[in-house]
Amino acid sequence: MKIQFIVFLLLSVSQALFGQGYSGNWDVRFTANKLRLNFVLHIKERVDGQYSVTLDVPFQKAFNLPATEVQSDDKSMIVLFKAFALRITLFPDDAKHLKGTWNQGGANIPFDAKKISEVTETKRPTRTQTPVPPFPYNSEDIEYDNLDKTIHFGATFSYPNDSDKRRRYPTVLLITGSGGQDRDETMFEHKPFAVLADYLTRNGFAVLRVDDREVGKTTGSLLSSTTEDFKNDAVASLEYLKKREEVDTMQLGLLGHSEGGLIAAMIASERKDIAYVVLLASPVVDPIDLIQAQTTSKLVSQGVSEEKALEFQPFMKKMVMLLTATPDTVGAYKKVESAFIEWQSQVSKSTVKSTTRINDEKSMQRYIRQQVIAWNLPWNKYYMSLHPGNYYKHMSTKVLALYGEKDIQVDPVANVQLLEKLTSAQASKSFEVKVIPKLNHLFQECKKCSFSEYADLDETISPQVLMIIVTWIQKILPAIRCCTPLNPNTNY
Repeated sequence: MKIQFIVFLLLSVSQALFGQGYSGNWDVRFTANKLRLNFVLHIKERVDGQYSVTLDVPFQKAFNLPATEVQSDDKSMIVLFKAFALRITLFPDDAKHLKGTWNQGGANIPFDAKKISEVTETKRPTRTQTPVPPFPYNSEDIEYDNLDKTIHFGATFSYPNDSDKRRRYPTVLLITGSGGQDRDETMFEHKPFAVLADYLTRNGFAVLRVDDREVGKTTGSLLSSTTEDFKNDAVASLEYLKKREEVDTMQLGLLGHSEGGLIAAMIASERKDIAYVVLLASPVVDPIDLIQAQTTSKLVSQGVSEEKALEFQPFMKKMVMLLTATPDTVGAYKKVESAFIEWQSQVSKSTVKSTTRINDEKSMQRYIRQQVIAWNLPWNKYYMSLHPGNYYKHMSTKVLALYGEKDIQVDPVANVQLLEKLTSAQASKSFEVKVIPKLNHLFQECKKCSFSEYADLDETISPQVLMIIVTWIQKILPAIRCCTPLNPNTNY
């Protein structure tokens, strides 16, 4: 389950921006939650007189991030990032300055942007595993619709370059985790699904990877969608695959990462035409337990003591349960406020401040308001109502479940224990679970194993994981037992 960082965004502006003087590079700085944040906006005038704008976020190793919607007039510009519930408003000041506000999660943060002649060169991260053409296989960028044509999908379909045009291939549908992801599941310039698709295709598989709603070529609303909607999107992709002449429909499988693993389990618990499922860091415990574990791990990784992080858990659990169970936001606010005041009286001021950053009435109001907005989103409300274990225990297909030992987003111990308990009756025949040492939630070999390290590591996905996946599928699909998987460490 990937974290939606505050800066994961980009715009490709399709409307005219104020005036000629606004082309250039703009240095943006502001403070949020006592963190000093710095971004760079690049504004360029296009040949048609309109503008394109891109955003660099150097501290997250994110550059040239791409756009959704822009509304502008002579006085202001409003830029919407629907996938991240973010709105940026820009106001012209003078030829060398812009003023703006950053609105997200209930926070409305003012900032100043200063025009700069040059951008200090930031060392771009190396991503040596990202595949680059030409490829020794077929790769097609495709588009298709769901059954009722309410969603239009953009995707990439890759399959072996075989001289036998009549051959059908075992096929894998890749399913991304939570948040708006493109077909490559791009994060911090890592492209894990591109790496997976490349390795699988080189080893004889056909692979489909798809943009999420409101990302890339796929339409629909991300913010108004739930896990059930994303499951239906994956089912639409399965139906598309079954019409492709390159696909062996008897050897059709799913590979899901994080929430994508849960979605794969939901589908496999309902359908009998799924030959195998690969789960990567798939959440099995109930969402409230997962959120508690995630919050504790995140606080500790940020320097909060484990004791204080554990003291925060009772309030956090009560708050989330109140917010997802109370339909109106005014009532939810009042209930959370009462719960906070009660919890605040039971713990030290340092615990309150270090876990919530609340130190006065104003910061308390801001914190609760942000939580009310976030937990009122349809995805959060629906997800908290799920009991994932019900799906895993009803899967009748062959399953490989992999977890990283150092995962601080989906705790490998709690999730593996529950998964093995739920599937104990079928484990000897068709269910295999592995915890891989030294790997994080993205299956990178980590050192600090913190959230912030995802961007710092060159490795996109451990070669060991690639080899395990292909070897396992080849073992359970007799038709492709012929070959030894390629060495994923090899530069092809």
